[in-house]
Amino acid sequence: ALPRRNTWDLLRLPIVAVLMTVTFGSNLAFFSWQTIHVLWAQQVVLHGLPDTVVQQAIGGVLAFVGACGLLTQFWLIGPLVKRFGEQRLVIGGRLSTASAFAIMALIPLPAVWVLSLPFVAVGNGIAVPALTAMLTYAAPPGQRGQVIGLMQSFASAGSVLGPLVSGY
Repeated sequence: ALPRRNTWDLLRLPIVAVLMTVTFGSNLAFFSWQTIHVLWAQQVVLHGLPDTVVQQAIGGVLAFVGACGLLTQFWLIGPLVKRFGEQRLVIGGRLSTASAFAIMALIPLPAVWVLSLPFVAVGNGIAVPALTAMLTYAAPPGQRGQVIGLMQSFASAGSVLGPLVSGY
C-alpha cells in the first residue's frame, strides 16, 4: 500500500500549489465575469436596444460560445496537446481568456463583444483539460484522485467567491 498524504502535504508540493492557485484564480475570474456579463452587455454593449432584442442577442451569443467550447473540446484539444503540450495550453488558454476579457472591457462595441467571446470559450476549452492532465502528472503515486478532488475544491471555491466579488 502506498502512503497517503493529507491535503497540506499535497499543497506543499510546489507544482501542486501553483496549479491549485491557477485553478482558483481562473474560476474566480471566470465566475466573476459570468455573473455580471449579461448585465454589462445589456447596459454597455447593447444599451438602448429593446429588451427582447437584448435577450435574443445575449442568448444567441452565449449559445455560440457554448458551441465554440464544445467544438474545442471535441476536435481541437487532442491535436493541440500533441502539438504544444499541456503546459503551453494552460498558459495559452488563460492568456486567451484574459485577453478576451480585457478587449471586451476596453472596446465595448457589439462586434468586438461577439468576436471576443469565442476566445473565452476556446481558452477555457483548452486550459481546463490541460490543467487537469498536468495535475494527474504532478500527483504522487496513488494519489491522482485525491489531487483531482483537491483541484475541484479550489475550483468550487473560485466559483463561489467569483459571484460574491463581482456582485460587490
